[in-house]
This record gives sequence, structure tokens and C-alpha cells, in this order.
Amino acid sequence: KALGSRHALFTPFQAFATRDGYIVVAIIGTEWPLFCAILDIVEFIDDPRFQSSELRTKNYAVLQPIFEQRMKTKTTPQGLDELEQVGIPCGPINTIDIAANHPQTKAREMVLELPHPILGRARVINSPIKLSRTPCQVLQPSPELGEHTQEIVTKWLGLDRDEVEKLQSSGSI
Repeated sequence: KALGSRHALFTPFQAFATRDGYIVVAIIGTEWPLFCAILDIVEFIDDPRFQSSELRTKNYAVLQPIFEQRMKTKTTPQGLDELEQVGIPCGPINTIDIAANHPQTKAREMVLELPHPILGRARVINSPIKLSRTPCQVLQPSPELGEHTQEIVTKWLGLDRDEVEKLQSSGSI
């Protein structure tokens, strides 16, 4: 069944709401006592129900509301700082505006502005593939729905203009 952002085998390993956003936490090793300390649930460190990830997953219904309540008391920066200080793998879930304006996004030139036939200038996502000798290049925004249909069915399917018009008027393409 669907688990949302949760991992099927490791607990806690999922996104948690904070006061102002979300943090993904990924505990797969020995970080459990550290996580308990950060959430001020130290009584769970030695609780036999939670001694392994398998047991924590089995007892997820007990842990989940406590995790959620405790994580919501923190801001995203505060939670990240506390988790990172003790080496717990974690990261924020960024909104689109934060991700698009992130220094790493800018350094990798991941957002381009290109001319668009309808919008004028449009911001588009650049290729994540960065090769030194054969760089990828985005030359135009995504096509409008059906913009290249005539060209594609003529070139790749070998249909003539009349056949394409019949298919278009019948709603097939």
C-alpha cells in the first residue's frame, strides 16, 4: 500500500512537517539515540519496541504521532541544524521558488530564460547533465500541445498532408 514519503523498511525515514516547511530524515544506522535526544524522547532509546529499524517500523503507529508532534515544534532551519550537528542524514523539502533561486541551482545554471512564441520570455529547466566536452544545451522551451504533430506524422509515419488532415479532423491526432 502507499506509504507517502515513508520508507517501507526503515523508521524513521520520511518527510516531517516543521513549523514552516518540511524536513526529510533518513535514519538507517546508529542514529536512533541521537534522533530521540533531538526530539526529547530519550525514554524511547532503550524501549524494546524500538531497538531496531524493523521493530520501529512494526511499531510505527506508536511513533508516528510523536515524531510529527515533536518535529512541528521546530522551524526547518532549526531542525536541520540540530540534525546535521549530530550527523543525521536530512534535508529540506524546498518550494519551487526556493529551489529555483538556490545558490547551487544558479551555480549549475539550472534555470534558463528563453524566448517563447506565446509568453514572450519563459523560464525553463536546463539539463542536469553537465559534460565538459559535450555540453547539453536547451535551445527552446517545450512545444505547445500538437505543435509538431504535422511534422512528426509526415516525417516519421510517411503520411501525406491529406492523410494527416483526415486524422486531425477525425480527432485521432
